[in-house]
Amino acid sequence: GIGGTIAKVLADAEANLVIVSRTIEDLEKLKAEIMEKHSINVIPMVCDLENSENIPALIESAVAKLGGLDIVINNAAVNYRETAFNVDLQHWDKIMNINLKGYFLVAREAARFMIANKKGGTIVNIGSELSFVGVSEGQVAYSTSKAGINQLGRVLAAEWADKGIRVNTVIPGFTETDLVTELLAKPGYKENFERVIPLHRLAKPENVANAVLFMASDMSAFTTGETLLVDGGYTNIRC
Repeated sequence: GIGGTIAKVLADAEANLVIVSRTIEDLEKLKAEIMEKHSINVIPMVCDLENSENIPALIESAVAKLGGLDIVINNAAVNYRETAFNVDLQHWDKIMNINLKGYFLVAREAARFMIANKKGGTIVNIGSELSFVGVSEGQVAYSTSKAGINQLGRVLAAEWADKGIRVNTVIPGFTETDLVTELLAKPGYKENFERVIPLHRLAKPENVANAVLFMASDMSAFTTGETLLVDGGYTNIRC
């Protein structure tokens, strides 16, 4: 979905990549797709961010394999659709551990290297439009975790600006990916969303990936601590 498209867009910009997931099969497939077009380094690494003790070794290994680290994209996420009175607290903890704590630890471990290397770098966190709006569809834990990401980005940007590290957050709207195929197949579901989005369509993964490229590159060299909405105007405009 979004993560794979981000990797492809960064590859188009000739970035060498470490791609991370919980399943090696998905990573090998993505690597093959990228290598069909590009002669760059694409290094698959398996890691479950819920197990936070694995994160320092993940970053250390990525740095060693790449020979450096300039850009980090935090894109891992999990969700359970449960209303406030029905939240399974184990699910709540898992969402917070992956969506928020995992982002923090990946960013912090990457920043340690960037600071030691004295070259700086850029960190882009992937948030959600649900961090800006209240919804009644069982998103209480997920929305809360994503709102935390927005503030995490601002605080880390403030702490690390004098180290040459920029931290920004890209906020996708409802994006058409394989993960939501079943939802979009429900009668009227897609049409209802398109009706309330001012641009009257869902996001494509490449819309999000292009925003990430902007934030990851020198095109946004004077931008840090920002949240960039890619949501067709949903959270800011009411038509």
